[in-house]
Amino acid sequence: MGIRSKAAQFAGSRRVDALSAVIMSVFLVPQLILRVMPSSQSQFAAVGAMALSSVLAFAALVIQDRVLPRSSNPRLVATYIGERTGVVLSSARFVSYSLIIVLGAGLFSQALSSVVDLGGHERLVAVGVVVVMALPGIAGRTAPVLLLYGSLVLAIVSLGAVLIYGLIADTSGGYSQQTLEATREYMSQAPPNGTGPFSVGAVALAGMVPAGILILTIDRRAVQSDDRAKNFKVQGGRALIAFIAILVTLYFGSSLAMASRTRALPTLAMAYGFFGEAGHIVLAVAAMVAGVCAVIAAYGVLPRLVHDLSVDRMLPRHYATEHSSRPRVVAISITAGLAALVSGILTTVQAAAMVFVFATLVIFTLWCAAMTFRGSAILRESVDRGERQRARRSRWIFGPCSVVGMVGLFAIAWVSIWWALSAIVTLALPSGMLIFFRRGRVQVVRRLAATDLTAGRALPTRVHGIILVSALDLPTLRAVSFARASRLTSLSAVTLDFDPRATKKLRNDWKAAALPVDLTVLGTPEGAGPQNVVDYVQSMRHAQRADIVTVFFPRVIPTGVWQRFFVRHSEPRIMSDLRLQEGVVMAEVPYQLQPHDED
Repeated sequence: MGIRSKAAQFAGSRRVDALSAVIMSVFLVPQLILRVMPSSQSQFAAVGAMALSSVLAFAALVIQDRVLPRSSNPRLVATYIGERTGVVLSSARFVSYSLIIVLGAGLFSQALSSVVDLGGHERLVAVGVVVVMALPGIAGRTAPVLLLYGSLVLAIVSLGAVLIYGLIADTSGGYSQQTLEATREYMSQAPPNGTGPFSVGAVALAGMVPAGILILTIDRRAVQSDDRAKNFKVQGGRALIAFIAILVTLYFGSSLAMASRTRALPTLAMAYGFFGEAGHIVLAVAAMVAGVCAVIAAYGVLPRLVHDLSVDRMLPRHYATEHSSRPRVVAISITAGLAALVSGILTTVQAAAMVFVFATLVIFTLWCAAMTFRGSAILRESVDRGERQRARRSRWIFGPCSVVGMVGLFAIAWVSIWWALSAIVTLALPSGMLIFFRRGRVQVVRRLAATDLTAGRALPTRVHGIILVSALDLPTLRAVSFARASRLTSLSAVTLDFDPRATKKLRNDWKAAALPVDLTVLGTPEGAGPQNVVDYVQSMRHAQRADIVTVFFPRVIPTGVWQRFFVRHSEPRIMSDLRLQEGVVMAEVPYQLQPHDED
C-alpha cells in the first residue's frame, strides 16, 4: 500500500470515527441525562450546557484554524507551556479514544442486554468487545470503510424512523394509551440507576459529551485549506443534527412520561412503545451496530495518532513510517488494555462518559492556554502593528476559553471526586509512559553528543572480511559474491563443526564449487560454539588494533505467511555476541524467498 493510499485510509478512518461517535452520542446522551436527572426542569440545564459547550468548542476550533492553520496542538502546547504538558495533551488524546472504545462497547452491551438476558454480565461483555475488536487491528486487518459507512447508515435510518414517527404521531393527535403504557412498562422493567450522583450539575455535565466529541474528532491536519473547511462544515452539520436528535429524544422522554434514574436507553423504549417488540429489536441491533462501528473506527484512528506523535517528536521518528507494523501493534495493544481496564473498573457508562468529558476538557484547556501564551509571547517580541493586534485578539478569545475549560474540570471534581480521580489516574498511565520514554531518549542523546569533533575520525589501516556459512546454498553464494565485491584486504569463510557429517559435506561442496575464498572450520563437535567465532575475530585484530573486521552473514527473508511459519527470523546468538565486539561491522546479506522457490 502506497503512502497516498495509506493517508487516504487514515482519513477515511477519521471520518468514520467522527460519524460513529456522533451516532453513539445520540443513543447515549439522553440516557446519561435521564439516569441522573433529579427533576424534569434540569433538562434545561443539560440542553443549555450541550448547546453552549458545543458552540464554544466549535468556534474556538474555527478561530484557531484561521490563526494557525494545520498547527499541531501537542507541539503548540509543548512550545508555549512545556514539553511535559504537551505529553499530557497527547496522552489525553489517546485516553479519549480509549474512552470512545469503552462507550461504544458499553452501548453494545446495553443494547444486547435489552434483547438477551446477560445475567448481570454487561461489563464482561463490554470488555470482550474491547478485546475482540482490537485483534484485527493488531493483525493489520482493517474493516472496509464502505462497510462501516453502510452499517452506520442503517443505524441512522432506524433511529431516524423512530424519531420521525414519534414527531408525526405527536403532531397528529398525540400518542395512544397503548403506546404510553408500553413505554412506561419498558422503563419500569429496566434496572434502576442507584449509583448517582443525582444533581443538576451531573445532568449538565452529561450534556457536554457532544462538545468533547467535537474537540476530539475535528481534524485540522488536512493539507489543503478547502479540505479543512469542508471538515469543519461536515462536523458542524453533524453536531447540529445530533443536537436536534438528542433534543427530540428528551422531548419524547417528557411527553411519554419516561421514568428517570434508570439504565434503559430512551430510544429503545420509544421503539418499543411505537412499534412493539419487532421495532425494539431492530433499533437494538442498530444500537449494537453503532457501538461496534465506534470501537472499530476508534482503533482505526490510532495508527494516525502514533504517526502524529512521531512527527511532533513525542515518539521516535521511525514510528512515523507508513509501512511499519510495530507502532500499530503497540498503540492498539496499549489502548485495548487501557480500555479493557477502564471498562472493568468503571461500574457505569455514566462514569466512563464523565472521564471522557474530563479528558477532552484537558485537551481544550491546554491548547487554549497555549494560544493565550502564544499571544503574550508575540506581544513581548513583535513590533509589527498588525501582528500585535492579532495577538491581542487571540489572548482575549482563548484566555476566557481556557478559563471555561478549567471551570469544567473543577465542576466534574465538585460533582463527583471519583470521576475526577478516575480521569486523572487514567491520564497518568500513558503520560507516565511517554514522559519516561522521553526522559530516557534525552539522556541517550546527551550521552551520544559529540563534544570533541576530532575524535573517532582516524581511518582503519585494513579491512578484513569473514563470511559466516552453515551450508553452500543460494543465500550463502550471494553473501560470498557481495563480500568479494567489497574489495577487502582479506576474505575467508568460517563455519562451526557442530555435525561432522554436515561439515564434511560443506567441505566437499566448497571444493567442488571452486570458490576463491578459503573455508575455515572452527571448534569440535564437543565444544563448538559462538565463542569460537568471537575468538577468531579477535585474533584478526590482535596484531593491529586499527584494523576492522566486516562479518557477512546471509539472511533468508520470507515473503509469505506460510513461509514465515517455517523460516526462522530470529537473530542467532553469535550475531548478538559479535555486535558487542569493538572494531566489528555486521553486514547482513538478504535473500528473499519467493513463492516459486518453495517448489
